[in-house]
Amino acid sequence: MKKFLATLLAVVSLFVFASCQNTSKGEKDYVIGVVDGAPSLAVGNIVKGYSYAGKDTVYNTSVEITAQPTDIIAGLANGDLDMAIIPLNLASKVYNESKNLNLKLATVNIFGCLYMIGNTDISGVEDLKGKVVYTVGSNGTPEIIFNYLLSQKGITYEYGDEATDSEKVFVKVADAQQIMAGFTQGTIEYAILGEPVVSKINAKTGTKVVLDLQAEWKKYNAEGKFVQAGLAVKGDVAENTEYLNALIEKLGENKTYITENVASLKDLYTEVGSASLQMAFTTDILERCNVGCSKASVEKANIEAFLTAVKNFKAPLIGGALPEDDFYL
Repeated sequence: MKKFLATLLAVVSLFVFASCQNTSKGEKDYVIGVVDGAPSLAVGNIVKGYSYAGKDTVYNTSVEITAQPTDIIAGLANGDLDMAIIPLNLASKVYNESKNLNLKLATVNIFGCLYMIGNTDISGVEDLKGKVVYTVGSNGTPEIIFNYLLSQKGITYEYGDEATDSEKVFVKVADAQQIMAGFTQGTIEYAILGEPVVSKINAKTGTKVVLDLQAEWKKYNAEGKFVQAGLAVKGDVAENTEYLNALIEKLGENKTYITENVASLKDLYTEVGSASLQMAFTTDILERCNVGCSKASVEKANIEAFLTAVKNFKAPLIGGALPEDDFYL
């Protein structure tokens, strides 16, 4: 009897051990790259990490905040990053020029955060003739969209920091610190930047928003939304639909999260090492950041309208051509 019980106990123990072995899950790590600023707000609810338990694997996601979009592209190329929130034209460029990455666009997460600031109100871009307008980032979205708006009005522009023709608009590219200094010194009249930098400069220099570029875009795209940046994923992530669907669902909760936790966002982003988001947020600032989450396939028409505007400005900025249908998830 004792021998039988001992044998039975051994069999039961072996079964329990085998069951534990069979139900244990492997782990897979993913890294999302985001540029410091509004793109970082698009991942607020996962910026400290996100884990999802799939059928057979636990997927761990971390977020890496970088200073420049070029850091993101390098990270995707060298394998440090698996996906990133990047400008849509940059996602198109990588799709067209780096086929080995098999980049896909999963979602749109920034629906336009671009504003012109200054001390004097304007009624539209036609009031800027004979003025110098500063923009951030050479060949960046602010410059691209400003060019688009001017072209829609038939207004020509030149690059330079001195207005020498009353019928032209003059564009000067600078960084945010230079623009802030220019407003403080009274040497800059108008500039185009993205939130939340807009609110930081307004608070420090007394400037105000004089033109909403998203609203101006809508004048020529009445049926569509302005789309600016989204989640681009490498091929292996795109193929992992179990994980990607869960991630998209989680990012869909982000807007509610950052809105409900607006008072603590400064502490959150200070903790994770953001340089540009160490500021007091308000619901108005968050609204102007236009953070959201919508599948790329749903926003395809809006994305193509944006990419067409970029292509007409400088085709190489989207990799020469609009992406094929397989770009949109």
